[in-house]
Amino acid sequence: MNKLIDLLTHRHLVWQGNREQPVTETIASGFAEVDSVLAGGFPLQGVIELDTGVGIGELRFLLPSLAKQTRLIAFIHPPAQVNAQALVHAGVAAERVLVIEPKTTQEALWAAEWCAKSGACASVLLWQDDLAIHQVKRLQLAAAGGEAQVWLLRHDIRESFALPWTLSMRLLATEEGVEATVNKRKGGWSSRPFKVNFQSQWADLVLMPEPSAEIFPFQAMQHAAK
Repeated sequence: MNKLIDLLTHRHLVWQGNREQPVTETIASGFAEVDSVLAGGFPLQGVIELDTGVGIGELRFLLPSLAKQTRLIAFIHPPAQVNAQALVHAGVAAERVLVIEPKTTQEALWAAEWCAKSGACASVLLWQDDLAIHQVKRLQLAAAGGEAQVWLLRHDIRESFALPWTLSMRLLATEEGVEATVNKRKGGWSSRPFKVNFQSQWADLVLMPEPSAEIFPFQAMQHAAK
């Protein structure tokens, strides 16, 4: 039994309840709902998985925290052209943005690893679906060496839970913003889905519920008629 537990722990499939404690510094996400669930915000360093579709608000989910960074932010193999105007409007200075378009998966991983451990980048965003455990561990070492965040933006990956993430979250689109779920958190617990409202950041892009018509009780209407 002990050998089985040791094996599962080594493969990051078991968390010990008596080790529930913050494992790294955090940076505020810009959303009170997220900071409450994550006990302060996103990890300031480590490898973070974001299981998300493309164009559902995943970058808007990250922009408030990215705007707080003072070092470079690297975008590696983004699925569409990075909109510099939108980044500047969100508070991310254009001179702090680095866009890398690798030709192969290996080049993308190499770029992410070196950007993370260089010390020049605060955050590295990599769009990459297929990853092995040893590749995530290399990125973890790079993130620790350069004190950086490495965000892996992926979609519907079944082997995700077995990989050694510092944090793993899933995003789904909603009319108010996104629905977030913490799938896995180093030194912490997963969460139930919770809503993240973009109203305070991008009011024009949020569909707010229409106010319902005012309803008067029948007796009150009769009294008013008298």
